[in-house]
Amino acid sequence: MHRDFKPSNVVLAPDGPRVIDFGIAKALDLASTLTGTVVGTPSYMAPEQLDEEGPGPKSDMFAWAGTLLFAASGRPPFGQDGVAAVVHRILHAEPDVTCIDDPALRALVADCLAKDPDTRPSAAEALMRLLGHARPQTPDLLQEGSTASRNPARGRRIGWAAAAGVLALAATGTLVAVRLSGPPPRTVTSTPSAAALTAPATPATRSYTLPGTSVRISERDGDPLKLASYTLDGGERLYVRKHDTGEFARETRYFEYALDPRTNLALATDVDYSTDLFATVSIVDHATGARRVVKLSPKPVYPATPRWSPDGERALVTLYKGEGGAAQAYGFGVIDVATGRGEVFQVGEQGAGEWRFFWDAGGRAVGTWTGGAMTFYGLDGKVQRTLKDVGTPVWVEGDDVSPSGGRFLAHCTAAGTALCAHSTSGGATGAVTVPVAAERLIGWWDDDHLAVWRAKDGGYEAVVVDMRGRAGRVLATARDKAEFDTMGFRFSRPTA
Repeated sequence: MHRDFKPSNVVLAPDGPRVIDFGIAKALDLASTLTGTVVGTPSYMAPEQLDEEGPGPKSDMFAWAGTLLFAASGRPPFGQDGVAAVVHRILHAEPDVTCIDDPALRALVADCLAKDPDTRPSAAEALMRLLGHARPQTPDLLQEGSTASRNPARGRRIGWAAAAGVLALAATGTLVAVRLSGPPPRTVTSTPSAAALTAPATPATRSYTLPGTSVRISERDGDPLKLASYTLDGGERLYVRKHDTGEFARETRYFEYALDPRTNLALATDVDYSTDLFATVSIVDHATGARRVVKLSPKPVYPATPRWSPDGERALVTLYKGEGGAAQAYGFGVIDVATGRGEVFQVGEQGAGEWRFFWDAGGRAVGTWTGGAMTFYGLDGKVQRTLKDVGTPVWVEGDDVSPSGGRFLAHCTAAGTALCAHSTSGGATGAVTVPVAAERLIGWWDDDHLAVWRAKDGGYEAVVVDMRGRAGRVLATARDKAEFDTMGFRFSRPTA
């Protein structure tokens, strides 16, 4: 383990690149242990070197990737304007990797710059990828592509052979180098194809600003969640993602819009009442805009927050009753999508629906918070079970229940300093504590990760976190707190 890998410690000798100053690791091990000081050059230090976790072999991979970015752009990956600023960027910001032209090399560098050392490849794995072996098929969850300018000042190009040479030094800790003049010696007589020398690339990150807002979204192909619609001004304005262009446009017929990518149908709560004063929900063909209107509840009871059942056969809405300019929780409504028939269930438990209803795992019951407990109701409106001592409510914009259906989310305590994932069955399975303070969640990213909103620079950012609370990819940034507080987001779960 080198512990101070950086551009100034790599020199070009006649026989290729050499890494120098290996002595710092041994010479400073004792000093850092005795004094508790941080060892290394800040611009190339991994996040774990800046906290109590301490460095490990994967820390050199972070520094190696930062060194390649410097070679490609001529700039340190996290700046050099001041130690405090650099450290902040290392812990919270993502460097721009677009200066590396080769997509596979760019993907490898991005993987090595992951904040979580467990998600970085080892030196051996990275070297195999450089030498043309297939990239391991591991979930691409906690690695963030660039959210910076897509037109960086381009510097020197860096080749695969040079990258492999420097990485070989990091992996072995010796002065043995791979020559810059070409690939490693062949072990077979046949000529390898170009495809064999190129590792699969990480999907490119697309960043865009939502119309009418300052909110910035970052997406990749293959993401398990994708923004389908959003509202502004407390629901006064709705924007829907168009099927043909993927762009967002104003939609005035509905209050909310929930897309099911499996069927390309959407559930939308209608702005207008029917002629006989019933609140209605539309089942919309997302591609054509054609819709079937379902009469659901007589005025002043109205639906909100439409949700698809796990099998896509039913719609769920939370019902409120408007009285004297205020809204009171009323119950829930269920719609059979095939027949267009809806049923309304008034719920008597205090507070039922205040935090809205959501589907249970199998789609045969719905849950909500009532009186500080989690209560599940059957599709006949009767209580099935009540789970007590499961924390306090947390606002979830998307899926309350994990994709496999086993857990729902809550604040562990009223203080809201951590999230707890509880079993939906209420069985003996203990809750999983996620050390993240968040008042508002997008929901489950997958069974092992959450997408949460957290405070950031006076605004908010949406990040993917694992069940240990470690943050990875940044999904969105909302710099205007006042604007964000009036917005609602509806993400869909694309088919695999």
